[in-house]
Amino acid sequence: MNPFRSVAKARAARRRHEQLMAAAGRLISRKITSGFRTPQYEATTADLIALAFGRHQLTIDETEADRYIAAARAEKGVTR
Repeated sequence: MNPFRSVAKARAARRRHEQLMAAAGRLISRKITSGFRTPQYEATTADLIALAFGRHQLTIDETEADRYIAAARAEKGVTR
């Protein structure tokens, strides 16, 4: 096994995680600062899937999007 390949894989995984956390954080921040607290303005998995693809060309499924939204909410101290 090439040691450089595993380092590159780890670096790519870390970058992907950072990009998705940043996208989820942006989404949560926008929803908080918009001043709306109604369910129609809650951050959804579809919002994150679209944002991740639009900004970073990352394809994620609903389960992964839900986990990142939950992590961003926890990081910002936001509850539903």
